[in-house]
Amino acid sequence: MRRIHIDGTCNPAEVGRLREYLLGRPGDDEFGPLHREGMIGIPCWAADRIDEVGHLCGEGYTVEDLVAELEHIAETVAPSLCVRVHVGGDGDSSTCVKTVSISGGVSFVFEPLVDEVPRISTEQWAQMFRAFMGGDSCPPGGEE
Repeated sequence: MRRIHIDGTCNPAEVGRLREYLLGRPGDDEFGPLHREGMIGIPCWAADRIDEVGHLCGEGYTVEDLVAELEHIAETVAPSLCVRVHVGGDGDSSTCVKTVSISGGVSFVFEPLVDEVPRISTEQWAQMFRAFMGGDSCPPGGEE
Protein backbone atom coordinates (compact mmCIF):
# COMPACT_ATOMS: atom_id res chain seq x y z
CA MET A 1 0.00 0.00 0.00
CA ARG A 2 1.28 3.47 -0.84
CA ARG A 3 0.45 6.61 1.09
CA ILE A 4 -0.47 9.62 -1.06
CA HIS A 5 -1.29 13.29 -0.64
CA ILE A 6 -3.49 14.78 -3.37
CA ASP A 7 -3.64 18.57 -3.56
CA GLY A 8 -5.23 20.83 -6.16
CA THR A 9 -8.49 22.01 -7.69
CA CYS A 10 -11.48 20.94 -9.77
CA ASN A 11 -14.16 23.09 -11.36
CA PRO A 12 -17.19 23.10 -9.00
CA ALA A 13 -19.45 22.17 -11.94
CA GLU A 14 -17.50 18.88 -12.32
CA VAL A 15 -17.34 17.89 -8.64
CA GLY A 16 -20.62 15.93 -8.75
CA ARG A 17 -19.44 13.78 -11.68
CA LEU A 18 -16.09 13.24 -9.98
CA ARG A 19 -17.86 12.18 -6.77
CA GLU A 20 -20.03 9.66 -8.66
CA TYR A 21 -16.98 8.27 -10.43
CA LEU A 22 -14.97 7.87 -7.22
CA LEU A 23 -17.79 6.20 -5.31
CA GLY A 24 -18.69 3.88 -8.19
CA ARG A 25 -22.03 2.18 -8.54
CA PRO A 26 -23.36 -0.87 -6.68
CA GLY A 27 -21.91 -3.94 -8.35
CA ASP A 28 -19.29 -1.87 -10.18
CA ASP A 29 -16.03 -3.77 -10.04
CA GLU A 30 -14.10 -1.20 -12.04
CA PHE A 31 -12.09 0.49 -9.32
CA GLY A 32 -8.84 2.32 -9.80
CA PRO A 33 -6.04 3.44 -7.51
CA LEU A 34 -7.87 6.61 -6.42
CA HIS A 35 -11.14 4.98 -5.38
CA ARG A 36 -12.15 4.17 -1.86
CA GLU A 37 -12.62 0.58 -0.77
CA GLY A 38 -13.17 -0.49 2.83
CA MET A 39 -10.53 0.80 5.22
CA ILE A 40 -8.03 1.39 2.46
CA GLY A 41 -7.99 3.99 -0.23
CA ILE A 42 -8.35 7.71 0.10
CA PRO A 43 -11.37 9.59 1.43
CA CYS A 44 -13.59 10.98 -1.28
CA TRP A 45 -11.56 13.86 -2.61
CA ALA A 46 -14.23 15.24 -4.95
CA ALA A 47 -14.21 18.95 -4.12
CA ASP A 48 -13.37 22.25 -5.77
CA ARG A 49 -10.38 22.58 -3.41
CA ILE A 50 -8.68 19.21 -2.93
CA ASP A 51 -6.34 18.40 -0.03
CA GLU A 52 -6.51 14.77 1.14
CA VAL A 53 -4.15 12.14 2.47
CA GLY A 54 -4.81 8.42 2.08
CA HIS A 55 -3.60 5.32 0.29
CA LEU A 56 -3.77 4.07 -3.24
CA CYS A 57 -6.77 1.73 -3.19
CA GLY A 58 -5.25 -1.73 -2.91
CA GLU A 59 -1.92 -3.42 -3.16
CA GLY A 60 0.28 -3.34 -6.21
CA TYR A 61 -0.68 -0.03 -7.77
CA THR A 62 2.27 1.78 -9.32
CA VAL A 63 3.00 5.40 -10.17
CA GLU A 64 2.18 4.47 -13.78
CA ASP A 65 -1.27 3.21 -12.69
CA LEU A 66 -1.82 6.51 -10.87
CA VAL A 67 -0.89 8.50 -13.99
CA ALA A 68 -3.28 6.42 -16.12
CA GLU A 69 -6.11 6.95 -13.61
CA LEU A 70 -5.56 10.72 -13.46
CA GLU A 71 -5.47 10.93 -17.26
CA HIS A 72 -8.69 8.91 -17.49
CA ILE A 73 -10.42 11.18 -14.96
CA ALA A 74 -9.26 14.32 -16.79
CA GLU A 75 -10.35 12.93 -20.16
CA THR A 76 -13.75 11.49 -19.24
CA VAL A 77 -14.93 12.89 -15.89
CA ALA A 78 -13.36 16.19 -14.84
CA PRO A 79 -11.36 17.98 -17.56
CA SER A 80 -10.56 20.85 -15.18
CA LEU A 81 -8.74 18.57 -12.73
CA CYS A 82 -5.47 20.21 -11.70
CA VAL A 83 -3.67 18.29 -8.95
CA ARG A 84 -0.33 17.18 -7.61
CA VAL A 85 -0.11 13.77 -5.99
CA HIS A 86 2.85 13.11 -3.73
CA VAL A 87 3.44 9.36 -3.61
CA GLY A 88 5.06 7.52 -0.70
CA GLY A 89 7.15 4.39 -0.94
CA ASP A 90 6.01 0.81 -0.45
CA GLY A 91 4.58 -0.32 2.87
CA ASP A 92 2.96 2.98 3.91
CA SER A 93 6.32 4.74 3.88
CA SER A 94 6.08 8.48 4.49
CA THR A 95 9.11 9.14 2.28
CA CYS A 96 7.96 10.72 -0.98
CA VAL A 97 9.31 8.80 -3.97
CA LYS A 98 7.57 10.64 -6.84
CA THR A 99 5.24 13.55 -7.48
CA VAL A 100 2.61 13.20 -10.20
CA SER A 101 0.94 16.28 -11.65
CA ILE A 102 -1.94 16.73 -14.07
CA SER A 103 -3.24 19.99 -15.51
CA GLY A 104 -5.15 20.59 -18.72
CA GLY A 105 -5.23 16.82 -19.26
CA VAL A 106 -1.44 16.64 -19.44
CA SER A 107 0.38 14.60 -16.81
CA PHE A 108 3.95 14.77 -15.59
CA VAL A 109 5.97 12.61 -13.22
CA PHE A 110 8.63 14.39 -11.19
CA GLU A 111 11.24 13.36 -8.73
CA PRO A 112 9.81 14.11 -5.27
CA LEU A 113 8.82 17.75 -4.79
CA VAL A 114 8.41 17.18 -1.04
CA ASP A 115 10.38 15.02 1.39
CA GLU A 116 7.48 13.49 3.31
CA VAL A 117 3.87 12.47 2.62
CA PRO A 118 1.76 13.54 5.63
CA ARG A 119 0.38 11.00 8.10
CA ILE A 120 -3.28 10.13 8.12
CA SER A 121 -4.86 11.98 11.04
CA THR A 122 -6.80 10.30 13.84
CA GLU A 123 -9.91 12.18 12.70
CA GLN A 124 -9.48 10.82 9.18
CA TRP A 125 -9.04 7.24 10.46
CA ALA A 126 -12.32 7.69 12.36
CA GLN A 127 -14.01 8.98 9.19
CA MET A 128 -12.71 5.99 7.23
CA PHE A 129 -14.00 3.63 9.92
CA ARG A 130 -17.46 5.27 9.82
CA ALA A 131 -17.50 4.87 6.04
CA PHE A 132 -16.42 1.24 6.38
CA MET A 133 -19.34 0.68 8.77
CA GLY A 134 -21.79 2.05 6.21
CA GLY A 135 -21.65 5.83 6.62
CA ASP A 136 -21.27 8.25 3.71
CA SER A 137 -17.62 9.20 3.33
CA CYS A 138 -18.38 11.64 0.55
CA PRO A 139 -21.39 13.89 1.09
CA PRO A 140 -22.75 15.76 -1.95
CA GLY A 141 -20.36 18.47 -3.05
CA GLY A 142 -17.40 16.73 -1.46
CA GLU A 143 -17.86 18.62 1.79
CA GLU A 144 -16.75 16.77 4.88
